[in-house]
Amino acid sequence: MASVVFLIFSVIDILAGVSIYFKSLPLVSGMTLYLALFLSAKGMWSILTGRSHAIMFLLGCIDAISGITLLLISFNIVFEFFTWIAAVTILKGVYSFVVSLA
Repeated sequence: MASVVFLIFSVIDILAGVSIYFKSLPLVSGMTLYLALFLSAKGMWSILTGRSHAIMFLLGCIDAISGITLLLISFNIVFEFFTWIAAVTILKGVYSFVVSLA
């Protein structure tokens, strides 16, 4: 049976990737700071607890980078490579969603 918490986290990852990609939408700009704080905290937690597992460490790094990116977007600092970070975050969310269903 799928873990509901991991499903929710994967949907939040997909939502964060979409909000990184579409930076200027009014709905997205209202929640970027909250997503940034949540993803940064989730990333730091995954990095600290998943040091012995390479995949958990990598997924935590992606979360932390996504959180920092959203934090920069919330302060209107935007770079061109943020679209690549958005793509990686969306792929991570889809991967987490599929794995949590299995």
